[in-house]
Amino acid sequence: MDFVKAHPGVATALAYLAVNSILDDDNEEGAEQFKPAATDDEFLYHDGSERGEENEEVQRPEGSLEPVEKRCYKCGDTHPYIRGQPFECKTTTKKSVLSPQIRVQKPQEKAQKAEIKAGGKNIPTPEEETAYVLGLISRAREAQKVAEGYSQEEVDRLIRGLVWSCAKDDSADAIAQLAVAESSLGNYSGKLTKISKKTRAALMDIINDKSVGVIEEDTERCIVKIAKPVGVIGAISPSTNPEATPVIKAINAIKGRNSVVISPSSKTKKTNKLIVDKMREALVKMGAPADLVIGIDQPSRVKTNVLLQNCDLGLATGGSAIVKAAYSSGRPALGVGVGNAVIVVDETANVEDAAKKDQNL
Repeated sequence: MDFVKAHPGVATALAYLAVNSILDDDNEEGAEQFKPAATDDEFLYHDGSERGEENEEVQRPEGSLEPVEKRCYKCGDTHPYIRGQPFECKTTTKKSVLSPQIRVQKPQEKAQKAEIKAGGKNIPTPEEETAYVLGLISRAREAQKVAEGYSQEEVDRLIRGLVWSCAKDDSADAIAQLAVAESSLGNYSGKLTKISKKTRAALMDIINDKSVGVIEEDTERCIVKIAKPVGVIGAISPSTNPEATPVIKAINAIKGRNSVVISPSSKTKKTNKLIVDKMREALVKMGAPADLVIGIDQPSRVKTNVLLQNCDLGLATGGSAIVKAAYSSGRPALGVGVGNAVIVVDETANVEDAAKKDQNL
C-alpha cells in the first residue's frame, strides 16, 4: 500500500483493471454500474482517421431505424448499428452505446449550407465585397468634392435637416421600434429618447462652431487656422446604439464638409438602413448629393475592414476588436470601445467644476 501511495499512476492503473474485470463478467448490474458514459469527445469516428482526431466541421444526421456500418472504437472493426440501441462488439463482447455517426462535411456541402442560411442568395466572395465597398467610397468621394465648396451657412443648414429627418415624431417612433425589435437590446422609451433628444443635443453642441474657412487667428504670433475637409469618413455603428450613432457621426462629418460611409452591426442593419435612407432623402430635398451619407446594407467583417483601410478617417465605436482593427488599418482613426472614456480638460476651463462634472459621468 505504501508503494501505491507513493506512485499514484499505479493506483490509477489498478482501478482501470478492476473496472474492466467487472465489465468482462456476465454481471449486468455490475456492468451498468461501472459502464463509462458515452460522451461526444469519446466517439469521434472519421473514416480513415484515428480516434479523437479533430476535424474542421462535422454535422450529425437525423437518426434512422435502418442499420449503418459503424466503426467500433474498442476493436477497430465495423459492425451494424442502429442509433440509440445497445451495440454488441463481436470482438470484446462488452456492451456499450455508440454516439451518433459523425462525418466530415465536404466543401460543396458547406457552400450549400451557407447559401441556404443566406436565403438562397449567392454568397459574395471577398473580392466582390472589396469591390463593392471601394465603389461606395468612390461615390462618397465624388459627393464630398461638391460639399467642399459649401459655405458655413449651407453646412449648418444641412446638418439641421439631417437631425430633423430622424428626430421628428413619426421618424423617431419608427426608428425606436425597429431598433428594439431588431437588436433585442434596450427598450422603446430609451431608444426614443436617444433618437429624438440625444441627436438634437449633439447638434446643439456643434451648430455654433466654425468649420469653414478661417476658424482661428492669432495676430500676435501671425498664425491663421483654416479648416480643411478630411475627405471620406468610415464610420462604424454598434448594435448597442444603432439609433443615435449614425446620425451623430453623419452630422459631425458633414459639419466639416466631409462625406461618410456607415458600416453597422449585422444585428442592426435594418435600423441603420432606415436611418440612412431618411438622411439621404433629406439631403436630396435640400439640394445636396445623397451620397454624402452612404450605408452598407449587408455588412460583413470583410467590408468593414476594407472600409477602414481605404477611408480617409475611421470613426470606430464598438468592442475592442473593431477598435483594434481601426487603429491597425493603416489609416488615421478615432476609436472608442468598452471602458472608461478619455476626458480632456482645457487649460482655460474651471478645473474644480470640470472635476465635479467628471464624477457625475
